[in-house]
Amino acid sequence: MSSSSPRAASRRDSFVAFEHVQKSYDGETLVVEDFNLTIERGEFLTLLGPSGSGKTTCLLMLAGFEVPSAGQIRLADKVLDNIPPHQREIGLVFQNYALFPHMTVAENLAFPLKVRKFDKSAIARKVNDTLAMVRLQGFEHRKPNQLSGGQQQRVAVARALIFDPKILLMDEPLCALDKNLRDQMQIEIRELHRTLGITVVYVTHDQSEAMTLSSRIVVFDEGTVQQVAAPSDLYEKPQNAFVAQFVGENNGLQGTVEKTQGKSCHVRLRSGENIEAENVGDNAKGAQVLVSLRPERVQLAANISDLTRCQNKVEGKLREKIFLGDHMRARFFACNKEGFVVNLPNKEGIEHVKVAREGQNMALGWRVEDCRALGLAKRS
Repeated sequence: MSSSSPRAASRRDSFVAFEHVQKSYDGETLVVEDFNLTIERGEFLTLLGPSGSGKTTCLLMLAGFEVPSAGQIRLADKVLDNIPPHQREIGLVFQNYALFPHMTVAENLAFPLKVRKFDKSAIARKVNDTLAMVRLQGFEHRKPNQLSGGQQQRVAVARALIFDPKILLMDEPLCALDKNLRDQMQIEIRELHRTLGITVVYVTHDQSEAMTLSSRIVVFDEGTVQQVAAPSDLYEKPQNAFVAQFVGENNGLQGTVEKTQGKSCHVRLRSGENIEAENVGDNAKGAQVLVSLRPERVQLAANISDLTRCQNKVEGKLREKIFLGDHMRARFFACNKEGFVVNLPNKEGIEHVKVAREGQNMALGWRVEDCRALGLAKRS
């Protein structure tokens, strides 16, 4: 293949490339199936999915702790097949921090530099600079057990960055922290990425964390990639039923396509209502689909006739409402679904919801462009 081919050009433009990568531990079941992905220099890319979906295995193959059963991985246009982990110039942060308990903070940071034969003056300078970067000046003589969880996490990140790696890999690094500390660390990781411009590959099962941190997200399920997109596109434009259900809250309504019309289709829900939705993937008449509808896209009114801007209108029985400060969360029995959720911003115009009683019937409506008909066919 000539160097002017699209594939060769793609290799030159990409910083990391997975090419037809597969992984099986028993020779029969594929944990990762035909994984193809390019990562640009300076990108913050997150591998997102439930436990056992293959995301961590992909990270470990890039790090060199697992070997692909097929395919190859490139870093900076260098094939990694026969390069051991310690020679890949990759920084690693794991969920358990992996700090040496008998070493001080400074000694933990100095360790990867000593392994790489840095001289003492360079080590001292790099340790001081890196401690300042993660705001841990004055902690250099403490042991890990004398630090909070957040401080230990900063040390782990600092140790991974101190030798100026080509790429930083992070495997569920915040899962052991409480919510407030986790939120704070997300902000700090974003700021570090913005300041340093380093390429980051991040693994998590927490979709909120992925949405907060990432420039792009790869959604995994059962060893296969379901969608690769920016956070906003992943949320607003899911390409299949799994992504719609896994990323963000969603009112999933199952039904059958009765007819197609341009970029939309008419769906008869299992509950009997007829609605119109965007047709994703060219579902034909008779196709079984999941209509994806985000709770904040639903409008409420006392009567169906009041929903003048909505093409889709149904009735629902109010089960409960919860005031959450910036928005009202209402749960209905609608479309034969017990947990039909509507989220409404707390602003002028929701008084009728505030005064509504549990058990009261209300009108629910949404526009065609606010819902997507996604095929329910089994994924390959």
